[in-house]
Amino acid sequence: EIMPSLVGSEMCIRDRFLEELKQFFPDRFIVSARMSIQGVSQEVLRTLEEQGIDHSSISSMIPEHLTFPVYKNALYSILYCCYLRITEMKGTHGVIVEMSEQDGKMQLHFSSKDATAKALYEYLSDKASSVTEKNSDHVFTVHLLLGFVRSALERIHAVLRYDNDESGSRLTIIFEPAVLTVAVSYTHLTLPTTPYV
Repeated sequence: EIMPSLVGSEMCIRDRFLEELKQFFPDRFIVSARMSIQGVSQEVLRTLEEQGIDHSSISSMIPEHLTFPVYKNALYSILYCCYLRITEMKGTHGVIVEMSEQDGKMQLHFSSKDATAKALYEYLSDKASSVTEKNSDHVFTVHLLLGFVRSALERIHAVLRYDNDESGSRLTIIFEPAVLTVAVSYTHLTLPTTPYV
């Protein structure tokens, strides 16, 4: 039987993290004009730096002039989740982040010479095997963020694609252009109550 005090402690942790999430990921997707994707990427990297996280394994090579109509806080949450995961991967040779536009859709590319991009694809698409590390507040909150991002990817109809060849592996996230006159409600999003990968 689970002790009431333990249940209460876990609920407090979850509630506190949900409040922290709201600072970055409001209840509604904010519709913006065409935005500099590199600007959003750099904003995420600055956030990681302010949190004391080494992001030297991430090279954001998106040209400043490339823009696309996006839901900024959805893109921010997705990039934050991806970048955070990359920084936590041991032995990675680094990831290059690039952007292209094809058939009116934005493609964000995460390329690596090793299996980092593949691991990121499996992480986002729920194909990763279960971890065996001990549970902790950090693990719990990261899994909660992952659930949030997976829901966001589904709600904005983003597509994940993985490719690999002799030069390495690449994850591509394909985004539809945001509808600039409509905000997508996030009111009914259900966050996971138990950690998972």
